[in-house]
Amino acid sequence: MYEIRSETIINADLAAVWALVTDVANWPAWDPHEQAARLDGPFAVGTTGWSKPHGGPATTWTLTEVVEQRGWSSECPLPGGKLAGSTVYEPLGDGKLRCAKTIRVSGPLVPLFRLYFGRRIRTDMATAYWYTGNPDTAISEFNRALGDEPNKPNALFNLGVVQWQGKMDISGALSTWQRLLDTNPNYEGKSKVVELMAQVKKHSGIKPGLQAKDLSN
Repeated sequence: MYEIRSETIINADLAAVWALVTDVANWPAWDPHEQAARLDGPFAVGTTGWSKPHGGPATTWTLTEVVEQRGWSSECPLPGGKLAGSTVYEPLGDGKLRCAKTIRVSGPLVPLFRLYFGRRIRTDMATAYWYTGNPDTAISEFNRALGDEPNKPNALFNLGVVQWQGKMDISGALSTWQRLLDTNPNYEGKSKVVELMAQVKKHSGIKPGLQAKDLSN
């Protein structure tokens, strides 16, 4: 069995989050992993859904557990095994919410999933954390993705963005992007990276830990 698990704490209204995640057709609007999705009925146990991730095949899955505003689980059959996912929400008070997601894969396709899809999922998780204002968790997930594929261009590019805009870690961002250029000499976004590096160097005197958005004040 192969398992991917990640969690973070966000400032959000639980009811609003639940409304967002149960609107399956709208997943692509906020989840960088999803290209298209739909639910063939109510968000309830037994209902089937369909989704297609970017760069991957479409799958049909079934909701196996739904607890209103607390969590949900689904399963997708695989040859000789299955892919099972669960998401849990835990209110912590003061407007804070713990979100935990677990994906488990069993069967003979585990090596393929880990080699290809698992890496993509971690990168997309990191991007989603950044979109929700959690740069520290995003950086942690990008580094975990890079642990499996050290020179993955998309992960390196986005890690540099978060280091810069989320933490104002100028040296870290420049080092990450230079690593991207050194290990991927034919990277199609090379000109954009060079442009960003030049822009970042203008902030070289800013103390690490500030967010780029704070500079406008």
